[in-house]
Amino acid sequence: MNKRVIKTAIIISWCLLIACVVMKLCGSKVFEIATENNRFMQICNWLDNEGGVTKYIIGFLMYYISTLFIITASSLRSRLTIKQWIVVSIIMIAVWAVKFWNTTAASIVEALELIIIPAIISKKWWTGFVGTIFNILFQVLSLVIKGATLAAPISENTLISLCISLDYYIMIALYYMYVRLIIIKKKQKEVTQ
Repeated sequence: MNKRVIKTAIIISWCLLIACVVMKLCGSKVFEIATENNRFMQICNWLDNEGGVTKYIIGFLMYYISTLFIITASSLRSRLTIKQWIVVSIIMIAVWAVKFWNTTAASIVEALELIIIPAIISKKWWTGFVGTIFNILFQVLSLVIKGATLAAPISENTLISLCISLDYYIMIALYYMYVRLIIIKKKQKEVTQ
């Protein structure tokens, strides 16, 4: 991917996110989600009440993709090797299973996952801490934009929660692109030397 394209995408996206935060802090109600579409509400209700395994599959996929991006970026890599990906996937599945057993334990295990795995892959102890800090910052920033609090869930509905969390997923993708940009610059610098 072209360095200039990544850099432009990062700058534009962060400017838009900062503009959203400023608008929200100034009292704008642009970001409040309200829908009167009966079809959409029927799908939401079906997914949460009769959808069975579907809502868990959607939840796992979103957890898996976002966490994989965070771990890869925190590891200072563009992508993981096959062996790393398999090990990380197994650990992520185990952490996801803990969420059904105890949410407090799952939060602790997930934090450890985000700190330890990148430190091992990158061989730099601090990378996991940076990734975890960014992850927490992205979640808090996302809640601030939406005007939600840390104590209350944004929505009990799976599909609405997913739609509301899109800004969080965009921030994770930006973090990953930023790390890719650093990797590209580093490689170009090595070639010129």
